[in-house]
Amino acid sequence: MRKFNIFKQISLTVLILTGGILTACTSGISGTSPNYSSEAKVNPLKGFILWEGNEKGADLCSLEYIPVKFSDILVAEDSCNWDVLEEKLNGAKNKRHQSVVRIVIDEPGEGLYLPEFIKSNVTLYPYTQGNGGQSPDYNDENFLSQIKFLIQDFARKYDGDPRIACIQTGIIGHWGEQHIYYCELASNGQSISDETWKTFFKTYCDSFSKTKLSVRNPLNENASLFPQLGFYNDMFYEDENDADFMNGLTENSMTERWKTTMITGEFAPPLQLDFFKKCQTNSRAFESYCNRAKDQHVSSLLCSKVLQSGFDGKMILNASAALGYDFCLTHKSLSLSNGTLSVTVKIKNDGVAPFYYDWPVKIALYDGTSIVKTYETDWKISTVEMDEEKTFMFSSSLPNTSANYKVLLGIPNPMEGGYPISFSNAEQDKDLDGWLSLN
Repeated sequence: MRKFNIFKQISLTVLILTGGILTACTSGISGTSPNYSSEAKVNPLKGFILWEGNEKGADLCSLEYIPVKFSDILVAEDSCNWDVLEEKLNGAKNKRHQSVVRIVIDEPGEGLYLPEFIKSNVTLYPYTQGNGGQSPDYNDENFLSQIKFLIQDFARKYDGDPRIACIQTGIIGHWGEQHIYYCELASNGQSISDETWKTFFKTYCDSFSKTKLSVRNPLNENASLFPQLGFYNDMFYEDENDADFMNGLTENSMTERWKTTMITGEFAPPLQLDFFKKCQTNSRAFESYCNRAKDQHVSSLLCSKVLQSGFDGKMILNASAALGYDFCLTHKSLSLSNGTLSVTVKIKNDGVAPFYYDWPVKIALYDGTSIVKTYETDWKISTVEMDEEKTFMFSSSLPNTSANYKVLLGIPNPMEGGYPISFSNAEQDKDLDGWLSLN
């Protein structure tokens, strides 16, 4: 991660406490060393996630968690209505947020979200502990066929929709967390068969080819059969849970899965506020958090309590910046002569994970008032892996050989109004918001 790696790379580093969180400032950097910005920015598809519908803290993140009731979608046999999800996605989009979506059937303490035609025809197993409730028999063939239909219809309508950052496969188990812990403790408890899991995961992977998918538990060995599946750790920073999460990846030979699939999750709710309080006086707490993010290659975490807490905004942004990718331009070569624009750059990813989508990388000519021309490159930002530096080159003709242009580099968000990718160079947004100035 940049905020720790640069301590080793440069000597002119000043450590400061900004709102309690350790960050880094640089000054007087010249030559080939990049000029890092001292301020973290909101970046897309990474950082903290806000719970849907909340306004406080919305400007400190780019992601929103969207849970949707199964019964709000599957309204009749082989019939889906996506109006509820559509409203939620647009509500998040209005805050510049892309959504992390999870469909839920069984919410302990709240309800069982099944349409009546299923509820009256499937076996329901009572909880043996917890807040009381019931879980359906997910192995029931008719029920499973309707789950498959919903997933397939979901993909037909939303695969590749830029409003969706990631889909947590959800559906099965308490809170859509893919466990039925409250039932499995009973002597007559109902378990979910391997065949059901394989059918469930296969349906998701066969249906979605563009939008990233995450499964809750790497301990479920059936997930190892489907390389498309990433994971969400729903109790990040809780010691025993983090150990189990890492052990699951190791035991099922999925320690490299993060290179191609997204790891997301939730900062353990009971620990969120306490962690941030500790960070005001103890930099080791923040370092521990960063190390875990790096070990697990986490791109984003639901952390709504903190986003709404009133903690210092810079502190929250710095903690968010420790997740996911972190792009920096480490070298640039620029020529505007003989009617030709030539650009060569080296981009390094100082983050803990890749950027998982191939958003178009663009170069623009700016005359000080407006963008005169935009070029779309063939660069694949997703190929810049963690701790890797990659060279990209571009050449094209100039529209006006006598004009004095500023050359800008940008990766706009395909969702209208969404946050663009920001580089961690000080030249980001120097001449125009959303763009990195190259000259």
